Amino acid sequence: MSRAALLAVALVAVPLAAATARKPIIGVLSVPRLPTWGCDTMSRSSSNATAARGGKDGAGAASSPSCFTGFYAKWIEQGGARAVVIPYDAPPDDMDTLVDSVNGVLFTGGNVKLRFNETTGYMAAAGRIFDRMNARHAAGIWQPLWGTCMGFQTLNILAARNDSALSRAAFDSENLALPLALTAYGKRSRMLGADTPQDVLTTLTSLNVTENLHHDGVKPSQYATNANLSSFFKVVSTNVDRKGVAFVSTSEHPTRPVYAVQWHPERNQFEWDSDLPSINHGGDAVRAMSWLSSFFIAEARKNNATFAPNASHLLEQYSLFAYLDSVSVEGKLSEGHVVYHF
Repeated sequence: MSRAALLAVALVAVPLAAATARKPIIGVLSVPRLPTWGCDTMSRSSSNATAARGGKDGAGAASSPSCFTGFYAKWIEQGGARAVVIPYDAPPDDMDTLVDSVNGVLFTGGNVKLRFNETTGYMAAAGRIFDRMNARHAAGIWQPLWGTCMGFQTLNILAARNDSALSRAAFDSENLALPLALTAYGKRSRMLGADTPQDVLTTLTSLNVTENLHHDGVKPSQYATNANLSSFFKVVSTNVDRKGVAFVSTSEHPTRPVYAVQWHPERNQFEWDSDLPSINHGGDAVRAMSWLSSFFIAEARKNNATFAPNASHLLEQYSLFAYLDSVSVEGKLSEGHVVYHF
């Protein structure tokens, strides 16, 4: 069977049962590619790419304007969903249609300079998605929006409507695994409340399993001083860095499916970089992070969004299958990870 035929089979839009996504699809917002053609979706330099597909000497990847690291897609797939890219520089009409057609959206980690009210670039795209999804939430559509690391910071800035909510270079928390300190709200939250399996909750709150790879972050004091932020998000957990400086590590909207984690729930399963020795690959850690993937995708199953016939071309255009010729491997081949370039 030809590649085109395989792609067509893989991308057929499946009718969904009312209010339930049987085969959920998650849109992942891409980040701008580094000038070195590496992909920084991990809050550290990723310019050590060692292999690429697509064009002579990796020209397919080198000419791409955006990217994200493959373990975000793996984390989505682990929960039973498929991933499609939402390029940060996609035409506005395509971006709106993609948001309306997927069952949830993920903002990845990265190292983009985050500024509120940008009219172009990554933050403009994130803001457009944030506003559109909040309008859908207000209309009663349960469509989850998840932010990891830089995605956490992006969501906090957008909620606060001010980038001063983010404290820059304020934390000594790169390559630091921690247990979560739940707040009173966190103990009754959707993400980590009564419905969380006890073994998962015990792991997350008592073992060094949540992998922090950040130097920027949001201090708890911001929730006391920024009314926009505190009215949108509730603090689920906090942590302190190596120097005892507190930061918010988990947030969620109290009534809408918006979730933000400063840590990385995809690294324990899929990151093998020897430069990150703090990552806990133990069975308890993997079980907990896998459950979080299942939680996110279970939230995505609560809406029946799908690609309408007049938008099915976008599912094919922005599927990860369409970018197999622009894949790179970053890091040592024995420890590296796949990066999608768009």
